[in-house]
Amino acid sequence: MKEFISHSDNETKEIAFNLSKLLKKGDVIEINGDLGAGKTVLTKGLANGLGILQTITSPTFNLVNCYDCPNGTKFYHFDLYRLVDIEELYVLGFEDIFNSQDNICIIEWSKIAEDLLPSETIKINITKISSQERKIEVVGL
Repeated sequence: MKEFISHSDNETKEIAFNLSKLLKKGDVIEINGDLGAGKTVLTKGLANGLGILQTITSPTFNLVNCYDCPNGTKFYHFDLYRLVDIEELYVLGFEDIFNSQDNICIIEWSKIAEDLLPSETIKINITKISSQERKIEVVGL
């Protein structure tokens, strides 16, 4: 397990930027933490580290956004916070997305889909220490 303390959004992005260098095609990453903990901030840092220049936004209402990495990898960003019925994931084609060795998948609020994630899923937990400080724990990377 890797553990980091971030004192700002910029530090969280920098930590994620550096972690992105360890990612490879086929990786699935679940990011958990309370509302406002910095899950999307961390995702922005991961995307930037993979060379994605587009603005990364949380897909809270459409459940998933897809971005192209310069090396041809697809970067899927899921936000399952409002997901009520797991069947919605099947409509999105999540199995093909999660199991493709050409994709990197980030999943916020993954609890509803935990049983569907690959066993080698990388887990990142963000805990609020104070209004600005966060503890970031990474397992499996």
